[in-house]
Amino acid sequence: MRTRRRSLAVAAVFALAVAASAGAASDGVTIEANHTIADDTPLLLRGAVSSGRPGETVTIEQDDCGPVPWHPLRRVQTGQGGGWVSYAGGEQNFRLRARWHDAVSRVISIGVRPSLSLYGTRGSLRVLVRAYDWFPGKTAELQVLHGQRWQTVARARLVKRPAAGQYAQTVGTFTKKIPRGVYRAVLPGRAAAPCYIAGASDAVRY
Repeated sequence: MRTRRRSLAVAAVFALAVAASAGAASDGVTIEANHTIADDTPLLLRGAVSSGRPGETVTIEQDDCGPVPWHPLRRVQTGQGGGWVSYAGGEQNFRLRARWHDAVSRVISIGVRPSLSLYGTRGSLRVLVRAYDWFPGKTAELQVLHGQRWQTVARARLVKRPAAGQYAQTVGTFTKKIPRGVYRAVLPGRAAAPCYIAGASDAVRY
């Protein structure tokens, strides 16, 4: 199913690439993305140059969260009508732009969520946050599903654990005993910032 979804997404971007050329600035280059959150759906890019010519070189540039400044990600060639397509990805929040000669497109910001897991017993639930950075001292939330809304019922201070492979690990314990229900752990945006956006674990019934 994931392969089929990826193929359909790629086909959709290629189908729209030619149409994008009509929206290029009169003397510049454009860039668009199929979504602005990096997840299981491939992050596909498209745009166009104002010359409308095929064979033009467009450089996709990326700005990673942290000390790494803008740098070339890859170069692509325009097709008929001056349209171009590409792809991108990242492990932390990042920004993208396109460069063609002296023209630079607008900037697109892409958010990345940390991975959260909720496990344990109703009297001692734990949250594990896996990412490329630790979140010591930050606060995670335990939420219960009421109808169609999530309500915060407990909070836990996160502490650093040794990395596992390439991932940093941060854990927290919710010591409040909770009634039976459907729960999830959440790392709010204020705790995930600046290099991640808010993330949540899968829902678990206890």
